Amino acid sequence: DNITIDGNEIDVGSGDLTLDVAGNIVLDADGGEVDIADGGTVIGRFRNVSSNFRIQSLVSDKDIVFVGNDGGSDITALTLDMSAAGAATFNAGATFNGTATISTDLNVGGAVKGNAGTRAISVGTAGSVAGGVQLWAATNQQSFIQFGDEAGTAANHYRGYLAYNHSNDSMSLGTSSSTRVTIDSSGAATFTGAVTANAGVVV
Repeated sequence: DNITIDGNEIDVGSGDLTLDVAGNIVLDADGGEVDIADGGTVIGRFRNVSSNFRIQSLVSDKDIVFVGNDGGSDITALTLDMSAAGAATFNAGATFNGTATISTDLNVGGAVKGNAGTRAISVGTAGSVAGGVQLWAATNQQSFIQFGDEAGTAANHYRGYLAYNHSNDSMSLGTSSSTRVTIDSSGAATFTGAVTANAGVVV
């Protein structure tokens, strides 16, 4: 055979090495690390850190890539870009069953952030592709955008708002947690307060 066992090292002179056992294969490293090497260079590591399972890429700026088989073809499902602080790229979308928290900005369609130092949702591109935000709701519900204060009262959660009522096709604009303007399905507008027209009113 072409297997050499020398102290703590097993060498195979040619070909592959297959471990074929009737039960399970257990890698039990009291040092808490299992390394993946190629030609003597360690490129990846499985590590136990305070009972947390860490998967680590050890080569500078090299990615962690998850690849699967879709109908007989290899597909890259997820890439973690280590040259960009681990930025994740999903090949075909992602589904979150819980709340997704974004601590900085959300850019859709490659949009460029407009206001430095703010937390913003930016939609669109600098090219000719249209950009927009769609809010969907059931026919008996509302779609809305709310402007909230940090204070904890419920009314402060919607100090200002823009709401569309799908049951009667009306649009409402609110300030100080109250509706100020309502536009019904015919386009007629109702104001709850005084209306000032500095340039006159054309009827």
